[in-house]
Formats: sequence, C-alpha cells, structure tokens
Amino acid sequence: MSITEAERHELHQRLEEVLGPDQANIMMEHLPPVGWAEVATKQDLAHLETVTRSEIARLETVTRSEIARLETVTESVRTELQHQLGSLRSELHGQGKSLHSEMGNLGESLHGEMDTLNNSLHGEMAHLSESLHGEMDGLKNSLRSEMREQNAELRAADPLLEHRLPRPLVC
Repeated sequence: MSITEAERHELHQRLEEVLGPDQANIMMEHLPPVGWAEVATKQDLAHLETVTRSEIARLETVTRSEIARLETVTESVRTELQHQLGSLRSELHGQGKSLHSEMGNLGESLHGEMDTLNNSLHGEMAHLSESLHGEMDGLKNSLRSEMREQNAELRAADPLLEHRLPRPLVC
C-alpha cells in the first residue's frame, strides 16, 4: 500500500506534535520516498547487473564482429585497389612503349596525352579512395551512434546503472 504526499505530510505533522520536530524529521527520513514495493532489493540489483553485463558482453561481441568484418572488407578493397593500380600501371607502361615505338615523330603529343590520362586516373583513384574513406567513416559513426543509443537506453532503463557503466566516448 502506498501513501500519498498529503498522507505523508499529515504523518509528519502528527509526529512533530508527539515527538517534536527533530525526532519527527529523523523518523520521516527512515521511511522510503515511495512504497516499499518500489524499493529495489539487493537481489533486484544483482539480477539487473547480471542482465546488464550480459547485454554489454553481447554488444561487445557484436561490435568486435562488425569491426572484424569491416577490417576484412577494408583489406579486400585495399588489395583490389592495389591490383587495379598495378594493372593500370602495367597497361599504361605497355601502351606507352607501343605508342612511342609506333609514333616516334609524335613524341611530344603522345607525352601530353599520357600525362592527361595519368592525371585522370589519379583523380579517379583519389575519388575512389575518398569515397571509400567516407563510407568507412559513415559505418564507423553509425556503429558508434548505435552503441551510444544502446548505452543511453540502458542508462535510461535503470538510472542506478549510471555509476556502474563507463562514460560514453565522445568522437
């Protein structure tokens, strides 16, 4: 049975009449601010700690798995880019030799065209690299955001966890 604020106030006034203000305040401080059914027991807290630790461990596993997957994808993309770069360089070198031997008298024109092509390829590769970095940053930020949201949800679900959970990283 829970009591209302008005009933608590009446009880305090009556205690003041019978015991005096100091003893009435001491007595009221020993009563919970809510009904006894709302007071968490050590068993409740232990259960909540177990559930929270389990959820944190699960999230850590999911996070580590996602990081490992992203590292694998990143390495795969890096390898593919290196392969493509090697192929492009080989192709350019072969074309350069062929063009040079076939068009000796147009050497300067050929060098200008190759420089243009090389700059274009470097620009495209830089664009691909920037795009890849942007996507990786987006995935990383999304993952961090999800972790912050889940951490906030855990904190919101039980304010008593506030002092037990580590502070969220700010990036």
